[in-house]
Amino acid sequence: MDLLERTIDLLILFFCSSVAFGDWVDDYKKDERPLCPTGSENEDRRIYGGKHAGVGTFPFAVGILKVVHEKVELYNIFCAGSMITDLHVLTASHCFKPERVTRYWNTMRVTIGDYDIEDPNEVKSYLRKIHKLNKHPEERPFMVDLAILTLDEAIPLDEGIRMPVLPPFGRKLDGGTICTVWGWGLTPDYDLSTIMLKVDVPIISAEDCKNIHISSKNMICAGGKKGEDSCQGDSGGSLLLKEENAYCLVGVVSSGPELCGSEGEPGIYVNVSRFTDWIYENTKGATCKPHILQ
Repeated sequence: MDLLERTIDLLILFFCSSVAFGDWVDDYKKDERPLCPTGSENEDRRIYGGKHAGVGTFPFAVGILKVVHEKVELYNIFCAGSMITDLHVLTASHCFKPERVTRYWNTMRVTIGDYDIEDPNEVKSYLRKIHKLNKHPEERPFMVDLAILTLDEAIPLDEGIRMPVLPPFGRKLDGGTICTVWGWGLTPDYDLSTIMLKVDVPIISAEDCKNIHISSKNMICAGGKKGEDSCQGDSGGSLLLKEENAYCLVGVVSSGPELCGSEGEPGIYVNVSRFTDWIYENTKGATCKPHILQ
């Protein structure tokens, strides 16, 4: 293939990509569903070395559970996620490995808006079954680690559950930008926390991330400070950037160093801005549409 042919092929690819991008953006703008409510009830107040998040700080937080004993409401949390509509949860696809789905699908539940997993009466929360699992069709480790869960019943929009906003397509984060990650994952004592924890982590520049871990634009590196990290059990949770009136879900917890909280080894997060088109296309069954910044 000569240079002219390659140039023509690249131009065709660019044109088709631009058309596809424009199509979903136009559809989104014409979508007459209301925007899903965003914000935090308490603006004042996989985590390793974190502090208590405060009740209501992240009302969109989802714990993904498997039933141990339903009659006495005993559950084990194994991953996290974020409500992005009244019917959909954004999480990591590796939380749903085939063997886990085969063995535990009928006993999987999600809890929405929870704070203390062992005290369901502390805050208003909702327990739902998973109706459908939708993994990204290009799922690959360290490249594409996203899934959308459809719940068996929508969450009432008038009872305090608020969603994060989603970043505009292709948004870039500068190195040093401070974000927040939350979860019920392993603590420095290597116990799963029953109370939601949070920790602030800095974004690592794309160049440094490439040198440390991975070169894919689909992933973000954040953290690297000793003792402060996401960890096992936090997978699928959100990396959040505080906007003026809401949290922006910029990343989904994917992986990290073998020893959580290792100095100089950041956590790895899915870059949500690379997938806002796919997220929108797969949440059209909800009452409200995800709030995607333009």
